[in-house]
Amino acid sequence: VVISQGESDVSQAEQTCRFAVLDLKKYEEGEYPEQVQQANGDITIAEEELQRAVDTLESSRELEAEGFITQNELEADELAVKRSKIKLELAKSRLNVLQVFTHQRTSEKLASDVEQSGKALERVRRKAAANNLQAEADLRAREAEYERQQTKLEKINEQISKCKITAPVSGMVIYATTGQWRAGEPLEEGREVREREDLIYLPTTASVMVEIMVPEYSLRKVKPDMPVRVTVEAMPDKAFEGRVGKIAMMPDPFSAWRNPDQKVYATEVYLDEGDDKLRVGMNCMADVIIEE
Repeated sequence: VVISQGESDVSQAEQTCRFAVLDLKKYEEGEYPEQVQQANGDITIAEEELQRAVDTLESSRELEAEGFITQNELEADELAVKRSKIKLELAKSRLNVLQVFTHQRTSEKLASDVEQSGKALERVRRKAAANNLQAEADLRAREAEYERQQTKLEKINEQISKCKITAPVSGMVIYATTGQWRAGEPLEEGREVREREDLIYLPTTASVMVEIMVPEYSLRKVKPDMPVRVTVEAMPDKAFEGRVGKIAMMPDPFSAWRNPDQKVYATEVYLDEGDDKLRVGMNCMADVIIEE
């Protein structure tokens, strides 16, 4: 639209400039010579009428001297001569005004129109070029903003897709706050969550982990992959085999709060196989086999 409007404005300014040039040429080569010719023709006619009136007056004087016409008729012929002289003078005056004043004024005005229309054309061209550059800059800015918003949209869509959590196995879902001594409200829709916050648990017996607390004085004896024999209080007749997994780097803060003199380290033990009767939170005892 900006480019089309600029082209239209430039075309109109060019047309105005051409018309100004044509008007000047028409006046200098057409109208002014025609006006001069018309004024000269009026002078010629006025001179002929004056000559005719003078001839008539001379005849009338001779006839009046011989008594063929009256004095009033003679005076009328004299008045006609004066009228013809005035008409001739007016015709000459009009020609003089046309040549000295009107022609100069009209020529200068038309020449000024040509000059002003040329300057206006240049201004319109510069304005159209500036508007085109501004429009192109605006377009590039809008395209950059569009790309930025498109990238932002893709990122938001990616974040939305990542907000969908799919359980790795089928089973029961438990709120992470369930069973905690400072349990809060269940997870509410729309609530902000922090990084690494436990939201829900998916208890399953397909793979079972036992969490034991290793005292500081025994920590040097326990190593990863050591065999462990686990017995559960609810199933005293069955022992489960497993191995030491991950040993915490820091002591358990909750145990340290209860007994500052005793430091224990949370250690994960992975059982080789589970059992349908095992439940999350069951009490157990673990024997870490240091040596046999």
